[in-house]
Amino acid sequence: MKLHPTTIAQHELFQEIADAIAEPTTLVFVDTNVLFWLFSLGREPRREFFDWVAMLGTRFLVPVWAAHELYGYLRSNQAALTPLKAAIKSLQQSIEQAKAHVAMAADDRQVRGFANLATYQAEIDRLGQELMRLCGMTPATGWEDLAAEILPFINDHVLDSNIFPILQWIDTEVAARVEGRIPPGFADHNKPENRFGDRMLWNEVVNHCHGKAAGSVIVLTNDNKDDWVYRPAGILDAAGRRQGNQREFETVLPSPLLLHELKTHTNMTELHVVSVEMLIVVMHRFARLPVPQLFRAVQPLMAPTAEELAARTPRRRPPPNAEHDAAKHQGGAQQAAISALAELMAPPAQPNPVFAATLADLASADPFRQEAAIAGLGEQRDPPFTPSEWFALGKSVREAALGGLQSALNLIANTSVDGAASAEALAFFAGVLHGIYFEPAGKRRRLPLGLGAEAALSAAERQSLGPAVALIVEALQADVERYLALPLAGSRPAIAVTLDLERVRGRSPVLLGMRVAERDLLEDIEAGDADTLSVLIPQEGDDGFGRGTVAALRSVVAARYSVPEDWLNFDEPDASKLKWSNTKGFRRL
Repeated sequence: MKLHPTTIAQHELFQEIADAIAEPTTLVFVDTNVLFWLFSLGREPRREFFDWVAMLGTRFLVPVWAAHELYGYLRSNQAALTPLKAAIKSLQQSIEQAKAHVAMAADDRQVRGFANLATYQAEIDRLGQELMRLCGMTPATGWEDLAAEILPFINDHVLDSNIFPILQWIDTEVAARVEGRIPPGFADHNKPENRFGDRMLWNEVVNHCHGKAAGSVIVLTNDNKDDWVYRPAGILDAAGRRQGNQREFETVLPSPLLLHELKTHTNMTELHVVSVEMLIVVMHRFARLPVPQLFRAVQPLMAPTAEELAARTPRRRPPPNAEHDAAKHQGGAQQAAISALAELMAPPAQPNPVFAATLADLASADPFRQEAAIAGLGEQRDPPFTPSEWFALGKSVREAALGGLQSALNLIANTSVDGAASAEALAFFAGVLHGIYFEPAGKRRRLPLGLGAEAALSAAERQSLGPAVALIVEALQADVERYLALPLAGSRPAIAVTLDLERVRGRSPVLLGMRVAERDLLEDIEAGDADTLSVLIPQEGDDGFGRGTVAALRSVVAARYSVPEDWLNFDEPDASKLKWSNTKGFRRL
């Protein structure tokens, strides 16, 4: 038996796993918790996982014990398979508890940035409601519908192992393993039930490998307890620098005794215990497999490559000049700040290799390069960029947000969240807004660019970002009628939406039109067009009419015009149910 080092080279380990997966002699076994994970995934990322398994073919194996454990939940505890609903309910309870504790603990002297305690508590209440609304927008698929898709997949890959002989002696063996802390499963000895589950699964893995040709074994599991894995204290990035093994996910190795047992009883030479997060890094970055939806679902991170580190070697930042200083002080004339920011639209005067490398990473199709670049922007205390470069970076981060990169959305939403904005923050945010409303060449977009605009426009309400907001709004004035509303620093725009309804007693009202001020948002277009409400809210009835709630209508209007939903004030309650002709759709701009 060989012991693992306390620090490992992360990139080398991940490359070994990728190479092992590509080898035709490698067997991949899946733990029960990963089968559960499939029930939690959305349809598109789950389909990417199934496509990957199809590439493995008969090398992807579901132990009988894993299928048996899942079957128990299908019979008696289906709610555990779809935890989203319970998680949202728990979140609601936590928010209410936090609000109660804040109300008891806070007083007017402690609440800064608010007129009084009442306005502070009102903002907490609003944000809590907004969080619940956003979480509730994700549809919860029923467990039976999920089972109809997932169970045939499991049945195609489940083993035919004879697991019954071990039942005669497993209690004695597990007791000895617990005493000697021999993996797997010794940490489960106090569980009220299924104390032998890990041992049953591992016994099945070893028995199946008996007599097979030499190769590698991968156990795909989200169980990171010490009775399965060894957790190195540190990892080495590609440049050989040591980091703590505590990023968004932990890199793990199999317990040394597990590998020793596998080698003792079989011809297998390597063992990898791989979490879902590790697998997705391997699939995307090392095996170069197209799994964008899986990446967005899990959002894993890892240490940057040597090339990425070399490209970001910082240089000394040039001293600020008078124009940049003018934008740093909120008390200066806003017009002076706008004039200074206008210069940001010009390309940077001198080449900056750090800026060029960061921009290239943000523009790449590799989300790991994008993640590393954004982490550098967020963590660097004195980034080596001029304001004009920050403007270009803002536009690039905005583009990354379009791909669903959560770190990009977070960086945008948190711009100047702690108070006064520097010239750099103003330049960055001006670039973000410019990317929403203008194409890269400077031409105004027909509609604001969708995904993530809500995060930016909500941040634009901060008074500290006023000069950046004013710059972009001023540039849009010639076509202001094309927008439902433009950002307004220091306050939240209120858009009154009027619904024209035909009401019939005992039936859902029929939506005839929708207006903002004197502007009609809807018109009759060809049925089945992508802009019809029946396509955007697919709940057609037997009578040929589309159906939906005002809340659903609010969501599609917000998405259409890229405005936060809380900017929209409908004259009907969100729960109201409406119907509309299948030809009713958004007007062409």
